[in-house]
Amino acid sequence: MKIKNLKLKILASVIACILASIHVSPASAEGISLGISPPLIKIKAKSPSLISTPIIIQNLSSSSVTLEMSLEPFKPKNSENGTLEYYSKEERENMLKDPFYKAITLREQNTVVTEVQLGPRQEKTVVLSLDISTEAVTDYYFSVLFITKDVESVQKNSDTYAKAGIATNVLVSLGTDTKPQGHLSEFSSPGFVEVGPLPFVVKVTNTGENVIAPTGTIYIKNMFGQLVGKVDLQQVNILKDSTRSIPDKNNSTNTQAVWNEEFLLGQYSAELAVDLGPDGPSYRKKITFLAFPIKLGLGIVVALFLFFVIRSGVKKRLK
Repeated sequence: MKIKNLKLKILASVIACILASIHVSPASAEGISLGISPPLIKIKAKSPSLISTPIIIQNLSSSSVTLEMSLEPFKPKNSENGTLEYYSKEERENMLKDPFYKAITLREQNTVVTEVQLGPRQEKTVVLSLDISTEAVTDYYFSVLFITKDVESVQKNSDTYAKAGIATNVLVSLGTDTKPQGHLSEFSSPGFVEVGPLPFVVKVTNTGENVIAPTGTIYIKNMFGQLVGKVDLQQVNILKDSTRSIPDKNNSTNTQAVWNEEFLLGQYSAELAVDLGPDGPSYRKKITFLAFPIKLGLGIVVALFLFFVIRSGVKKRLK
């Protein structure tokens, strides 16, 4: 009994140490929660034009908040999974000197604002206005950030608190309509598999000046030429001068396109058909792979071997 009590005391001490090492910020403890709609805005315009689009901000928590608004240009990260990367402070300051960014305003009821106040469970609409005058044929990518300036529920004697924030990403394509430019940089799968599901890697590179959103489908046929599977790809945005891995429509977290067939046997062919835009260019590529359930095959061989051994022994005894 003493040993058991000692073990319980040691366990309680360990748990207490773990809990003491976890830092919980007051803002997180108070449950500040924000919502935004839409999460992505795509704009295609020619100069000169004045574009206005609404953004709905929601305070989903029970505390009043004041949100500071700012513009943050971004670029695609080299991860090929659609992750974005903000520029350094110096780069950002230089980019915001561009006449394009200087002509962007956020308005609440026709008044230019730099912050918005929201009561508990309240939502407001601000209008993003772009006064486009540049003749350049190019893209601009930026986030409209809303960061908590203060939180009513934060304790006055607290030294630190976590800021909450939310953003909507804006993709702006300027100039005349141009045909998408790019190419299929990879289409591959394992050459041999035992069982499914089977992953495919599909990568498209955008070499043009405007964002593209390709559409594509993978068609799978068995050794007899019969269509046995189809994988529809997500229509993702690929920013200029970047490469992106494209998942299937049912996969929101992975970068692979997956054929969710578990039992596979024999040789298969997979053909990818991808279109960079409604009018092309289009790309096609075919690959093959072999599937054989080795463990199942070995099990069958062992079972047959044992069958014939037992059968042979029985015949000898009968003789």
